[in-house]
Amino acid sequence: MDNNLATLFSRIEILRQKNPTDAQKVAEVVLRQAEGSNRVQALFAWGRVQRALGRLDDAETAYYVAAELVRTSGIRIGDLLDWLGQMALLRLDQQRFDGARRYAERAVGICRKIAEPRRLSLALTGLALVCMGEGKPAEATAYSREALEGLSPSDRCYRPAVSALIMALCESQDAQVEEIFYWLDKARAADPPGSFNESKFRWLEGLAHRRAGHYHTAEACLRSAFASFSALGVGTDAALCCFDLALVYLDQGCAEKANRLAGELFPVFHALRFNREEASALLVFRRAAEHNALSAEVVHGIKAKLGRIPTTAILHLEG
Repeated sequence: MDNNLATLFSRIEILRQKNPTDAQKVAEVVLRQAEGSNRVQALFAWGRVQRALGRLDDAETAYYVAAELVRTSGIRIGDLLDWLGQMALLRLDQQRFDGARRYAERAVGICRKIAEPRRLSLALTGLALVCMGEGKPAEATAYSREALEGLSPSDRCYRPAVSALIMALCESQDAQVEEIFYWLDKARAADPPGSFNESKFRWLEGLAHRRAGHYHTAEACLRSAFASFSALGVGTDAALCCFDLALVYLDQGCAEKANRLAGELFPVFHALRFNREEASALLVFRRAAEHNALSAEVVHGIKAKLGRIPTTAILHLEG
C-alpha cells in the first residue's frame, strides 16, 4: 500500500471516530483510487462508515463486492477474517442473529485453528457483541474476558474488547458494580469533546452509572451523548441513547420527564427519515409518551424493536 493511500485509510478511521459524515467523503475518494487488495480494504472502510450512519443496505453491498474480489483474487486469511467480522456485525445490526452468530463463530473457529492470539481476540469480541444482541450477557462476558487475555492495553483492539465487557456486565444481574467501574476506567481515553467516539464512551458511562443507581450522573452522561449524536446526525445511536435516558427517569418514577423526551426527537426523526423500521420505533415511543403510557417494559420493547447495540467506533473491531 503506497503512503498516500495508507494516510487516507488512517484519515477515514480518525474522521469516523469524530464525524461519520465527514469520513464518508474521504472513504469515497479512497474507493475510487484503490486497486487490487487495497480495494478490498477500501470497501471494508466505506462499509464501516455506512454502518455508523445506519445505512445498512449500502454496507451490505460493499461487503458483498469485497467478498467477490477476495474470491476471484485468491483468498488471503486476513481478508477472509476481516470479511467474516464485518458481516457478523452487519447481521447483528440487521437483527439477523443466526447469521451474525454463524459468521462470528466461523471466524473464532478459524483463529483457533491457525493459533493467532490477536486475531482470536478480535473474533471473540465480535462473538461477544453478537451474544449481547441475542440478549445473552453471561456468554458475552465469558467471550469478552477470553478476548482480553490475548490483548495488551496498548493494542487498539483492547478498548473495543473492554467496552463489550462493560456492556455485558451492565446487563448482568450478577455483576459487581465495582468491576464495571474498574473496566470503565480501562476504556477511558482522550477523545475530542463531542466526537463520535467521545459520545459512545459517554453513553457507555451512562449505562454503567444507571446500573449502579447513580441516576444524576447517568442522566448527565446520557444527555451529553444524546445531544452529540443528534448534532452528528447519527440517528440510531441518538434514538437508543434517548431510550436509555427515558429508563433513567422511569427508574426514579419520573414519568413526566421521560414523556418530555418525545419533544426532543425531531432531529432524530430527520436523521432516520430513510430508515422506515427505526423511524417507526420512534413513533411508538412518541405515541406512548403522548398518551402518558411510557413504562420500563414499553421502552425495553421499543429498544428490542430497534434491535441495535453500539457496535461502531470505540465498540468497532478493526483488523
